[in-house]
Amino acid sequence: MKIQDLLFIVIVLGTVVALLRAAVFALRHRGAQSLRILRHTAIFVAAYVAVVIGVSLLTPRHWIEIGEEQRFDDWALTVTAVTHSAGHYRVDVRVSNHARGRPQRASDAALLLVAADGRTFRPLDAPGARSLQSTLQVGESFDTTREFDVPPTARIIGLDVIHGAGPGILIIGDRGSPFYKRPLVRIE
Repeated sequence: MKIQDLLFIVIVLGTVVALLRAAVFALRHRGAQSLRILRHTAIFVAAYVAVVIGVSLLTPRHWIEIGEEQRFDDWALTVTAVTHSAGHYRVDVRVSNHARGRPQRASDAALLLVAADGRTFRPLDAPGARSLQSTLQVGESFDTTREFDVPPTARIIGLDVIHGAGPGILIIGDRGSPFYKRPLVRIE
């Protein structure tokens, strides 16, 4: 656990305590004190969110190399190879479960090719390929392939591995923030 995670936990607990305290003052008909606590809490939370956004906007994009595993807790995905020719890309991936005690599933996992101008491209349907959202048993992994057709004029710069949002959107420096430049697997 990083210092940013601990800070987030402390801030959430502190906010809950402040809100409970404001509620107690309101129930005791001490509205002025309750409003003061709510105002200070709102200012503090707004300042924290501004820091999260600021750090997200100022942090440069993280590039992942082909063969480098991306872990999302116990579920992981590794781009093992990328081949392309005239607007057609083939991406080979390995999906793994590193959990020690239970099956894992990424119900929102997806891959997108990203062009230099910001456009994204979804893979073609792959009826015979195993889904990225498959349940993996303890220690299990599988290899699969996704293919993409893109306009020949599109300059593809990377592959985005989507794995949903979580509480990371409110943690300073976490890549889950909507303002953060998402990490991409470098494709050249």
